[in-house]
Amino acid sequence: MAPTGSRPRLLAALLAILLLATACGDDDSAGRGTRFLDAITSTTASQTDPSDPADQDDADDTDPGSGGSVSWTREGSLEFATLEVPLDYDDPSAGTIELAVARRPARDPDRRIGPLLMNPGGPGASGVELVGLIGFLLPSDLLDRFDLVGWDPHGVGRSTQVECGDGEFMDRYLAVDPVPPTPEAEAEAEALAREFAERCEEDSGELLAHIHTEASARDMDEIRKALGEEQITYVGFSYGTYLGATYAELFPERVRAFVLDGAYSRSVGAADLSAGQAAGFERSVDAWFEWCRSTKCDFASEPDLGASFDALMESIRAEPLPTDDRDGRELTVGLAWTGVIVAMYTPELWPNLARALAEARDEGDGSRLLGLADMYNERRPDGTYSTLQRAFIAYSCMDGPTPTPEEEAAAAEATLAVAPRVGPVFVSSPNPCEYWPVEPVGTAEPFQVSGTPPILVIATTGDPATPYDWGVALAEELADAVLLTVEAEGHTAFASGNRCVDDIVVDYLLTVELPAGELRCSD
Repeated sequence: MAPTGSRPRLLAALLAILLLATACGDDDSAGRGTRFLDAITSTTASQTDPSDPADQDDADDTDPGSGGSVSWTREGSLEFATLEVPLDYDDPSAGTIELAVARRPARDPDRRIGPLLMNPGGPGASGVELVGLIGFLLPSDLLDRFDLVGWDPHGVGRSTQVECGDGEFMDRYLAVDPVPPTPEAEAEAEALAREFAERCEEDSGELLAHIHTEASARDMDEIRKALGEEQITYVGFSYGTYLGATYAELFPERVRAFVLDGAYSRSVGAADLSAGQAAGFERSVDAWFEWCRSTKCDFASEPDLGASFDALMESIRAEPLPTDDRDGRELTVGLAWTGVIVAMYTPELWPNLARALAEARDEGDGSRLLGLADMYNERRPDGTYSTLQRAFIAYSCMDGPTPTPEEEAAAAEATLAVAPRVGPVFVSSPNPCEYWPVEPVGTAEPFQVSGTPPILVIATTGDPATPYDWGVALAEELADAVLLTVEAEGHTAFASGNRCVDDIVVDYLLTVELPAGELRCSD
């Protein structure tokens, strides 16, 4: 199983819909769940909105934009551009890379405030795809008043990509048992972790040393310059909060209004990172058990759901399940755990998980769980992958520092103490960062941000991926931050159907003002 990254709740919910839509009407169910990435790409490139004047223009029209140096190519309601940015900001002579940018122009140009940059997290998720999808979900005031701008960061997606082996290798790497049960299995997992790092060095070359958050934050400022803006407005989800805080630390005077949703700080150490996420997912799995019990979900045929779940996962570990995958892949316990983890990002996926587990237990069919794992890993029907998992690991290794063996041992002990069921998945797999060919550039020091307008930090009490306490910590590190506490389940809160959260965020982005007193919303 790959390390746990992030998916904003709003995107996880929409991907659940796409997952169902792409599986419906398919008699042989070949590649069930794997078509979502093609669905995203199609949606991003071709979505149209009859109320959007931009949709009335020719698809190939180009527009240099207002006040900036970007040349946009229009496709449906979106515009696309490619920027040349430095490969190495410390050495401009080292050359450039391409940065893919997408924009959805404000629907009411006369009342336009400016660009609203957005990052979906990961690290390694595509901001270009986010802009294509989020138009269906954002409150109308933001669609009217802002140009939505997303980009694929250094090494990601349509930008110059980080490469770490082909689809066949990623199949092997992502299928590995996260809790190797034997010395032979542990040696195999160790070899795959080492091979991952070696392939990244071989395939990515000099780019690999520049896949880190500071470079991505400087990319943001290059986008600002290209748009001709003095300041930017920004919404970052999950890892996007880390990126946004980094930008605010580097360029505080260029911040207009920032929303950091599903927040965490770089000061979260290795032990806290592992234990916090494991405890969050353990709590979410327990909440799923309770939901399944109370709703009599598809998996609820056993009196002890936890025991039934544990027995199923052990049986898959002993003997992977067949699937209807066109490439003949089996469902390994690593892929099964990935399918479970992705469903914890949003309750909208809980019924899918119940059915997937029931099919695995009762029919010996791992197809639906494999589909959930492929959705998380962004595996395409042709066996290729997006850059998400490769970029996630590259950013994680470079943002370091890499923990010492003593710190790893302490993290493992703390994790297993708070998450006996999920914890082993987080601490037992070998880490490619141990073999990373490039020295990390990150720091574990708290952020030091001052001189900005108020920054809105959102933390959700039931967030498994970025636990609530992490958001509290980040808000304390930002001199002018205001914390919004959301009492709810799921990862991130904005644009997920919570009217209280949406109203606070929209008013703040429009006015750069926040209500006085404690900010709190419930589900």
